[in-house]
Amino acid sequence: MSAARDVYPSLPKKDIYSIGPLSQPKMAERIVAALVDYISSANLESGHKLPSEKELSEILQVGNRSLREALMILQALGLVQSRHGAGWFVEEFDPTSSLRILSPVFEKFGGGDVFQILDTRLTIEPQVAYLAAEHISEGGLDKLSRAMNQMKELGERIMREKQYNENYMAYGRYDQAFHVILSQECANTILAMLSTILSETFDVVRFRMFMVRVEEPLKQHQAIYDAVCRRDSRAAEEAMRFHIEDTRQLFRNHRHLLQ
Repeated sequence: MSAARDVYPSLPKKDIYSIGPLSQPKMAERIVAALVDYISSANLESGHKLPSEKELSEILQVGNRSLREALMILQALGLVQSRHGAGWFVEEFDPTSSLRILSPVFEKFGGGDVFQILDTRLTIEPQVAYLAAEHISEGGLDKLSRAMNQMKELGERIMREKQYNENYMAYGRYDQAFHVILSQECANTILAMLSTILSETFDVVRFRMFMVRVEEPLKQHQAIYDAVCRRDSRAAEEAMRFHIEDTRQLFRNHRHLLQ
């Protein structure tokens, strides 16, 4: 047995193949599940090196090409990373950032429209705000404060200039960051994943509406921020619900501006 096998023991076949035979269609996706199971069962953490591709192929009993495809999928999702000349390593998986890659896919091919996105955000994000007000860390509050301050500064410029320019795009990025920070601080990984994907998918769409609107959203974000700082969960929940409902109504009133 090789040294790598001593460090990375082969898993029982019944564990690897519990998802079904790898000879079936979508082999790369099946190998992804086997790889994830392997990383977990071998207790590999962020920074740990995976066996070589040849050794992994032997351990999982799969072809090199299919294994490489599966590794590339996991790399896109942020679970592993290829280091030139060194091999594959396990990365720290953060679903609120790693799954952002799915947002343009959902927007273009998911079959939903901006109103479905907002309807779903209305279901999820008030609860995110509620939980964030309960669980947010001091570091999270600091990040939220910086995002809020940047939104205010950019918002003042935009209201003075009253035009769609790079300031509005930057404002949108801090708006998005505000929501992502709340999701990261809500102490619920599933809600954080869903909230981040929905928020980023919405942002892909919203900049198609060439209409500058800052003053009211700023007030709404300030209300959310103030409630979170007071750790007032109910107020944060209601402020977020009002914010998403107001945005949904805006899009309904100006759907003709969507391209």
